[in-house]
Formats: sequence, structure tokens, C-alpha cells
Amino acid sequence: MRTSLLASRLTAVSLTPVSLTPVSLTLILGLLAIAPAVSVAQLPHATADGFNLANGWKITPAGKAVWTEDLVLKLVTAPDGKAVIASHSGYNPHGVVVIDTKTQEVIQRIGLKTTWMGMAWSRDGKTLYVSGGNANSSKEKGGPATRAPIYEFSYANGRLSEQPTAQLDETIPLDRIYWSGIAIHPHRNLVYAANRGTLDAPSNVVAFDEKTRQIVARIPVEVNPYELVFSPDGDTLFVSNWASRSVSVIDTRANRVIGTIAVGANPTDMKLSPDGRLFVACSNDNTIHVIDIKKRMVIEKLSTTLSPQAPEGSTPDSLELDAPHKLLYVANADNNSIGVINIADPHHSDVLGFIPSGWYPSALTLANNGTMLYVGNSKGQSSYPDLKGPGSPLASGWNGDESIKTMQKGSVEMIRVGDLRQKLAGYTKQVMANTPYEDSQLALAREPKAPSVIPREVGAGSPIEHIIYILKENRTYDQVFGDIARGN
Repeated sequence: MRTSLLASRLTAVSLTPVSLTPVSLTLILGLLAIAPAVSVAQLPHATADGFNLANGWKITPAGKAVWTEDLVLKLVTAPDGKAVIASHSGYNPHGVVVIDTKTQEVIQRIGLKTTWMGMAWSRDGKTLYVSGGNANSSKEKGGPATRAPIYEFSYANGRLSEQPTAQLDETIPLDRIYWSGIAIHPHRNLVYAANRGTLDAPSNVVAFDEKTRQIVARIPVEVNPYELVFSPDGDTLFVSNWASRSVSVIDTRANRVIGTIAVGANPTDMKLSPDGRLFVACSNDNTIHVIDIKKRMVIEKLSTTLSPQAPEGSTPDSLELDAPHKLLYVANADNNSIGVINIADPHHSDVLGFIPSGWYPSALTLANNGTMLYVGNSKGQSSYPDLKGPGSPLASGWNGDESIKTMQKGSVEMIRVGDLRQKLAGYTKQVMANTPYEDSQLALAREPKAPSVIPREVGAGSPIEHIIYILKENRTYDQVFGDIARGN
């Protein structure tokens, strides 16, 4: 889920014995009962239509894909329609990728020191602003650390400049800068950028003069401001606060917060419909909160889950609005699918179905006159064998050599949606077939194939008294426990 994407990296194995109460034991055994068992026949492998993942899920992407580096967090379509730009911000080198919408091929790969999510076009469509993220995460070795900027790229005829042509800079210490969402004032020469900050504390949105590149204002908001959306007249700016379960409302004439709207856990992407509804993806509680921007209140909560009782974990983290067809697309990152929601009725929205995507969709945009949905998959189209891990004769000894974080690739997938209504039932059936979870598993686990201390029924009791959590992010099982003979 998006929380894991943003979590601090763990650098050591943590062994934490936990003494369990009957209630906590029941809860944990229930969760274990939900988790699908991966048999030898289910080991990760390519299939004719996709890939069987190590976690028991399958992916059967509906569209053609091109490769990027890992963690594709943002896609934007060029105003002239000739290109889609993807930013990637994972463990591997950061940068942007330019895709030609006619040939559907990558035509540019531009490396950057750091990026994080935010991209926005100038009003004339000739400049692309790209968030520089956090300088502390730079993969560059050696040399003095420098502040992360907001990069400016010039754009013409389907291509970006090969290097940034200018940049916007903060003046505070570099270890307090973490750029996220960017929005351009629709009528004034102002660029607004969310500084997530690097502390568990309120941060701010910074307004820059587009011409002089000077800071005009710093507007305090809540914790971890993430994405920004303007009202059509530009007088109001909405800010999703990732760690505060809220949306800040900024009066841009005075550059101050005039209201705060409570939403769900971890609000991320937002889209504003022409009728004044602001859709807010809340990635940690499976919901989209719908805000009436005139009343400044939540008027509807949409569930993005594949089944009615599914626990948290669908992780809706990106939205795209098809206003002419009154559809909202939502990337369900941990379900490897794109939800399709009918928003024609301003009082009641309906989930129509789901489209199968690649692994962990986290960015969406429409292009080709609305007939093609571009999907950024943070983990790409498959998993990869770790051939050079510690202890391997192939290992080079470079910084721990290969691991999940160095091998994973992202992708941008292109799905035709011009005839979506005819295909959606079949797509939805495929998404359900890819999913190992069903609501019945909340109470009854699958029949074990061998004797097990884990009960089939939640609350049935077990001889287990303690559980040890062993956490090491971005490492495979074999890298940590490969010398245990019983493991595979």
C-alpha cells in the first residue's frame, strides 16, 4: 500500500517477541487464515496472459506496457496530446519518461537527481514543472548535497528538453524539503508546490512567482501535504494532507487556510468534476470521499473494494476523471486493478466494475482523445529472480548487490477504453479470478493440506503462545533464511 511506499527503510532484522492475549491471538490467527497459502505449484512464474506473483495474486494486464524504473507515481498528458510523461521515484535512479501517444513507445528517458510524484503544465503548455522530492534520497554518490528543486522543462511537439531549463528553489535547510504535488494557478503567474516536509509535523504549501521564480508565500497546512487541486476560478486551492486525514482549503487571494475538511486515512490523489465535486482517494481505508466544494463537506463515501466485507488493503491511490463520459477511474494498487465508477448522478455514484492492470497501479491519465487510459504500475509486470544475492558466486559485493529494490522495474500500461462498456464485464470477471481473497475467509480458512496449529475457524484457539515478527524490507525470504533447509 502507499504507506509501505512512504515508510522509512528498515536496515536490520527486527526480532520482536510479542506476548499474546486471547483477543490478539484470535485476530492474528484470523489474519493468517485470510492469507493464501503459496504451494510449490504457485511459485512465481510467467503465464500466457500475465504473471503469478509470490503473494498468491495473479496479474493479467489488459493493455500493452512499456518499461520504466520502479515506483511510477505520476502521469500527465501533454496539452497538445502528443505525449504522456511518467515520473518514477523508487529505489533505482529517478527521472521522467516521455511516451509518444501515436506510436505508444518511449521516446525519451531523462534522469534526475530526485523526483517525487508532482508534475504540472504551465498555462501555455510550453513548460512542465516536476517535483524534485527530497535531496536526502539522492542516488548520486559524492559531492556536496544540494536542495531538491522544482524542475522546469521546456516542451514542444511531443518532446521535453533533454535537461531542466530552470528550477524553483526553497531557501530553508535541505533536510526540511520534500516536494510533492504541484498546481499552476489557472489565471495568474503562480506555481504552488506542496512541501511534505521530513518531520511528523505540519508543513506548508509554497507559492512561487512563475516569472521571477521568487517565493511569494509559505502557507501552513497540516501534516504531509500531498496533492493540490485548484477551483476553476483559481481563488481556492485544495490540499490533501497525507498524514492528517484532511483536506486544507486555501484562499489564494490572501494565501491563507480558510477551512479544513475531514476525510479518510491517507488522502492522496484528488480530482475535481465540472459540477463541483472533489473526489479524494483515501488510500488506507478503501474509500473515495466526495466533497461538495461549495458546502465544503463530504457528501458521499465510495468503497473501492472488490467484495463488500474486504478489510483495508485495496489502496486506492490515484484517480482520473473522464468528464464527458461521467466516469471516474481509480487505481486500486493492492488489488492490481482499476475501478470504474459512474458519477453521472451527483447524489449517488456506482462502481461499474474493474479493469485488470499490472502490479501496483499508482498513476493514471487519459490520452488519445480520451480513448486510451495510461496506467503507471509501480512494480511493473512481473517479479524477478534474485540470482546475485548474498552468498551467491555471482555476487559482486556492491552495496549488498542485488535485492528486490534493485531488480524491480515499473511500467506504463496503455488500455483502450473507447469500448469499455462492452468489455467491462469480462474485465471484472478476470480481476476476480486473479484475487485469492474472498469474504468467506474472514471466518473460515481453506482446508490445510497437512496438520497445522493454525485453526480453520477464527477464534477456535491454538497452542501458539508467542509470535515473533521478523521485518526486513526489500529483502527476499532466501536472502534472510536461505540457509534453512526446510524453506524454499
